[in-house]
Amino acid sequence: MNNYNINDVYMDVVTTLLSEININNKYVLRMDNFLPSKHIDKFNLLILENPNIYSENCNIFHNDSRKYIGIQFADLISGACFQYYENNNNEFMDIIKEKHRLIHYNKYSLGKTVKKKR
Repeated sequence: MNNYNINDVYMDVVTTLLSEININNKYVLRMDNFLPSKHIDKFNLLILENPNIYSENCNIFHNDSRKYIGIQFADLISGACFQYYENNNNEFMDIIKEKHRLIHYNKYSLGKTVKKKR
């Protein structure tokens, strides 16, 4: 993963997850304000133009995670995954693995373009 820009990895992980969870209704996507401002429009378009993500009436916000407990919870889960993969520390993953569906990210898909469904 060291060969990829962290912003591109972040955007790819998020769009991959959104493709997996199969949202079918109007929703608000509240993201941590992680991305530099020059990447936010690109990120929003990746979601809104991805045929595998329901984006009709989707509102996307980039907020300070300290103000939203849902973003803080996502940070907790991602921190557990980081500890597992980077430090071989499975203490937190053992707690959440039976309670949540874990999706393994395929880094080899990074940079591939998505073909629109017809």
